[in-house]
Amino acid sequence: MSKEKEKKPGYSLCLSLGMLFGMILGSAMGKLAVGIAIGYMFGTMYYLLFSKSDDHADKDDKS
Repeated sequence: MSKEKEKKPGYSLCLSLGMLFGMILGSAMGKLAVGIAIGYMFGTMYYLLFSKSDDHADKDDKS
């Protein structure tokens, strides 16, 4: 009970940071639409792969 709950970053935060990164990358490449698509992909992948899933959080609370 003394453990503080770790909040995972929200999907909108991951998506907006990924798209910001993509816009910077796209402007450097000269193809903004490709950069935005890559940023969208990276933001979604970060959220799905690296953020703590809800299944593990539920198991930690029960024990």
